Amino acid sequence: MINLERINNWFNSYGKWLVRNRLWYFLFFVLLLAVSIIGLPKLQSSADEDNWFGKKDRTIIDQNKMEEIFGNTDIAAVHVSVKNIFTRQNLELIRKLGQDLEDNVPYADDVFSITSLEYSQGSEWGIEIEDLIPEDIPDDQEALDKLREKAISKELIKGQVISEDCTEAWIILRLLRYKDGDDEATLKIGKRFLEVVNKPLYAPLSPKATGVPVIMYEKTNFFSHETPRVMKFSFLVVFLILLVSLRSVRGIFIPFLTIAFSLLIVFGLQGHLGITIDPTVVTMPIFLGLSVAVGYNIHIFHFYQDYRKKTGKVKEAVYYTLQESGWPILFTALTTILALFSFLFISSPLLQWIGLASASLVFVSLLLVLSFTPILLSFGKDKAVAPNKVLARGVRLNKWLAGFSDWIFGNRKKIIFFYILITLIGACGFFMFRISFSPVDSIGLKVPYVKRVNAIAHSQIGALASYNIIIEFPENDAVKEPKNMKKLDELVKFIETKTVLTKRVSSIVKIIKDMNKVLFDNKDAEYKIPDTRQAIAQELLLYENSGGTEATRWIDYDYKRYRIQVELPEMDTKIADQDIIKIKEKARQLFPDAKVNEVGTLAKMVVMAERVTYGQLFSFFIALVIVAITLMVAFGGVRVGLVGMIPNITPAILAGGAMGYLDIPLDMITVTIMPMILGLAVDDTIHFINHYKLYYNEYGDYKRASARCFTSIGVALITTSVILILNYAVYLSSTAAMLQHVGLLAIIGIGSALLADFFITPILIRMLEPFGKHIDSKEKNES
Repeated sequence: MINLERINNWFNSYGKWLVRNRLWYFLFFVLLLAVSIIGLPKLQSSADEDNWFGKKDRTIIDQNKMEEIFGNTDIAAVHVSVKNIFTRQNLELIRKLGQDLEDNVPYADDVFSITSLEYSQGSEWGIEIEDLIPEDIPDDQEALDKLREKAISKELIKGQVISEDCTEAWIILRLLRYKDGDDEATLKIGKRFLEVVNKPLYAPLSPKATGVPVIMYEKTNFFSHETPRVMKFSFLVVFLILLVSLRSVRGIFIPFLTIAFSLLIVFGLQGHLGITIDPTVVTMPIFLGLSVAVGYNIHIFHFYQDYRKKTGKVKEAVYYTLQESGWPILFTALTTILALFSFLFISSPLLQWIGLASASLVFVSLLLVLSFTPILLSFGKDKAVAPNKVLARGVRLNKWLAGFSDWIFGNRKKIIFFYILITLIGACGFFMFRISFSPVDSIGLKVPYVKRVNAIAHSQIGALASYNIIIEFPENDAVKEPKNMKKLDELVKFIETKTVLTKRVSSIVKIIKDMNKVLFDNKDAEYKIPDTRQAIAQELLLYENSGGTEATRWIDYDYKRYRIQVELPEMDTKIADQDIIKIKEKARQLFPDAKVNEVGTLAKMVVMAERVTYGQLFSFFIALVIVAITLMVAFGGVRVGLVGMIPNITPAILAGGAMGYLDIPLDMITVTIMPMILGLAVDDTIHFINHYKLYYNEYGDYKRASARCFTSIGVALITTSVILILNYAVYLSSTAAMLQHVGLLAIIGIGSALLADFFITPILIRMLEPFGKHIDSKEKNES
């Protein structure tokens, strides 16, 4: 068991050494700060979804392999909405916009739209492929109506490139593969694409931009503005709280310096290390660092102001402050850091970064609070005090808090009953939460770009996400076999009719069927897969010789792979996962000798959702074990560990329950909340148990120790929790749903943690008697 009295005496001696060497400390600190500031400009940011995966991750390897064969699967697209696509003005604007995009957007490959797509028809040589819309667009409406009829007669066009009523159309910019090392490729594409689309010239088309580069750019841009806005609001809230609670210039100035310097040091050093940060999640470690820095400073100032008001001694107040709060702050910080290390068990580099960045900020904040803050407080002159005034104020406060402690023990049965009831209610909701990586759920429709892409997704021809099914045969030319092509047709029909989310399916099937129909004088009965391998090979050869290029996006040059693209209006990863499983099972039944794999944006999200779910539960369990073991080792017993863990499991259960009852999805941000809540909640518990043990050692009376514990640190615990709650309440001001969710869950977690520590922890300590047998104060006095 750790000897708390000896540790506290060491911190007193440390305070004296720190004050004696404060000039050397400042010199070292200025040097460290300078090095960190130099590293800040090197810090890079990226909101790429691939940040969730490592470069050697199987998901990324499969994605890269597919793109090597079929090209870049990322596209940037424009959804057009007009009364009639087939007017000369609209067709000219569509063609002009497509050309503008192709000429001015980085990595542009080609444009796929109604004015540039392939149109196959029969000729004396077999098949002739030409543009549907001629170079000189007709003036008269009759000719335009004929073009319209030709377009909607093709299954390759109707419902794919244009809507059946010809009021909507796609302009799709297909992209070249990105150069290795060009981490900004998607952002550059998205920025330039939007600049072209938003030109006033194209306004009559009511253009709406979408696609991975566009969404990534707007997502990065949104959070690059939203994060600083929320941070400024947060700093204002903290400033006001410190002003009200501490009423001291140094009480405001020093915590803000601690926050600023910890952020500069951590992110500056990350800049030197070449670490890339994601602006969509960077608020998580920043807010945690802000919270702990302010909380630790509150504890320092609580003891410092209390001692200085009583004695008027400046340096002695610093020594006393470190003696009383140094060990609890160190212990709570180390426990929080260990809890945050649980993120390393989640198989995602981005979540691992959140854990390490958060732990780094807590660690640097700890170092600053135990060195920089005491040094700054050590400057000043001693002053005479008016003891009667201090005593009167202390008596009133002690009487109220001691009375609160007595009330808790007098009503412990009721408190335990309500605690169990509330915990059980929360536990029921805990098993109701769902997983969603959809921007509609995680970011929300209040954000303009999300509202726009959601509107596109629910249009006649729109989609929100897609995934690809790759079928790879062991031998070349297998895709030309009629049995395989017909099985592919069967699989496509299965996807279209037997899956839940599917909106549109694209493959080589429609191209082959269309060519076969064209060769047989456009007879509807011939819209089918040919019966012989020779016929399929001949049609593919005719198609290629006539200048057709679309087929290469669905079959490879060795003719051993099929690619199927499935588009969806929603990003429900749970249902999408079920759909993909059904598709792969069907594909393996149809193609027992082939490899079947899924790749693409939604496929990656499905993989990540699974990892996040199990990773979060596992990381929370690991954090729980780490905290429990730490408490047991520090306070010397299993019972103390139980006392510490029971009230700290509760906040996580209630936060998880709130997710279920309020339909808050588990997403890329909310997944981090439970280990963080545990790390924050255990801080108050450690302070409470630490001082409870000290006072028990002094009195041998649990009730008296409890009352003294409330009067000595109760105000500090309330103040730090209120600061944390109000700090996270700032998240509620954001238009991003994920930040609102984190704010609400953090408030529930931190608030319930404070209530559990005040109502449950003292009762558990009294019931379990972890520090020794209770000796009534009256019996002790008589003996």
